[in-house]
Amino acid sequence: MKIQCLTHDDDTVDIPGDTHEGMVLDQQELHRALLNNVHAPRASFRRANLRGAFMAEAVFDASDFTAANLDTAFLDRSSLVHCCFRDCQAIGCNFGQSDMRGVDLTGAQAAYAKFNGAQLHGARLLGTNLEKATFEGAVYDEHTEWPVGFNPQAAGARLIADS
Repeated sequence: MKIQCLTHDDDTVDIPGDTHEGMVLDQQELHRALLNNVHAPRASFRRANLRGAFMAEAVFDASDFTAANLDTAFLDRSSLVHCCFRDCQAIGCNFGQSDMRGVDLTGAQAAYAKFNGAQLHGARLLGTNLEKATFEGAVYDEHTEWPVGFNPQAAGARLIADS
């Protein structure tokens, strides 16, 4: 299988196997990769360069993006349940309308990121840089952990009580 990247050379990355599920792309150069609508749970993108990647309406549940570069990537309307984004670079990343229940964004750089309409129940955002990030219509619960001093309601997020 191949992943196309919209770079000046229209690069492609070969993936062993015939499925995206569980693929390992650690430390790969995937700048502006076309991954919209893929079904890739349990994939690994540790330290990968996914800057500007198109990953909307995809399933990446339980995937590992530790220390990946996701600057200006499009992960909107994706399923990201229990993904690890620890220490990733996600400046200006679009997570809008995504299911982010149980994600770990500890230590991430997510300034200017868009979380509008995202589900953040049980998410860990401790030590995350959320400067100028937007959360209009995002929902979270009492298990969501925010950076010290960050006011999610002032940023537009709504607290939803467990039922």
